[in-house]
Amino acid sequence: MCFNNSQSKNAEQIAREYGRKTDIIEAWKEIVEERRRNGEKIFDLTDGAYNVPAILSPFSAIVTDEEQLKPMRWGLIPYNTKDWKTVQQKDKSGWYKNAKAEKVFDTWPYKLSIEHKRCIIPSTGYFEPHYNPDGTKAPYYAHLPETEIFSIGGLWSSWKDPDTGEDIESYTMITIGANELMSQVHNGGNSPFRMPLIIDPNNVDRWLDPDLPDQEIKTLFRKFPSERMEAYEVSKAMWSPRNMMDRRIIEKSAN
Repeated sequence: MCFNNSQSKNAEQIAREYGRKTDIIEAWKEIVEERRRNGEKIFDLTDGAYNVPAILSPFSAIVTDEEQLKPMRWGLIPYNTKDWKTVQQKDKSGWYKNAKAEKVFDTWPYKLSIEHKRCIIPSTGYFEPHYNPDGTKAPYYAHLPETEIFSIGGLWSSWKDPDTGEDIESYTMITIGANELMSQVHNGGNSPFRMPLIIDPNNVDRWLDPDLPDQEIKTLFRKFPSERMEAYEVSKAMWSPRNMMDRRIIEKSAN
């Protein structure tokens, strides 16, 4: 599965790419600063990072059918989640970070969002583990060489924290069976031979249309062409969240 996205462009650049506004993002940044002053730990990556690690449940800049770019938390929070403690328990187990395209119409909680709450996760690349014959693994970076920002399909949800009354919007990344290139790269682990659902630029508006019929949604579950992608080994330093702002983690490994 994909737990490490790269969103190295800032919110303003992403907003321009998708024709969105940043008022909500700007207001969110002020909220984050206030909470941090009060000692709260929030991983806000809405202004970009070379590695956006799902393990931290970070907030990223997400595109919906609305005119505003949204700050959303990685890890879908079902609307009927009991409390924040339950959210944290799910985070530790890695639940709801990814959703398999083959199951989103039938599996809770994804089936609650697939029909009307689809989103775009802007990406400049993403990381997958590659397993070598000797059993070791190495991180690989995959991207679209001719596209600075591309679109990964996702689902989103809104949850009201019963203790604070705060509305928290969250998302999950949809994955699909890997194409030929990514089958060679993502060849082991718990869910091998998978890749993010990359939405062709010509289909972004259709994907975001909340009224799109189910059968038309399913036609967008396509493997992105290998020939339009590139993947290469990068430094193992990429695995550490401490290096998520370091550009060197997306550079080709010297090995």
